[in-house]
Amino acid sequence: MATMTLAGLQATKQFQSLSAQQRLWVLSYLESGDFHFATQAAYNVEGESARVHRYHILKSVGIQTVLRIWESGVFLENLKVEIAAAPVGKRKTLLKKFYTLLEKTK
Repeated sequence: MATMTLAGLQATKQFQSLSAQQRLWVLSYLESGDFHFATQAAYNVEGESARVHRYHILKSVGIQTVLRIWESGVFLENLKVEIAAAPVGKRKTLLKKFYTLLEKTK
């Protein structure tokens, strides 16, 4: 399955507007899938301090925006694959229309 690349995410203005630590946190999280690991990697904190940092990181509008871009990009790339594999006909036409509408919301 195709997915949005990390390089593609890093090229977005939203990702670029994050601090260096926030960018490191996002990349560490996306690579590992582990909030705790990402927080330790980016902020070098342990225990209760890590939990508090993680809470503030996840509440950050910038972080939420970048994660939303990642998730929608992955969704759109997967939808492209499904459209390509769909048999010609009404289903393929509906999928293309849906994809076009989603692209406009980006």
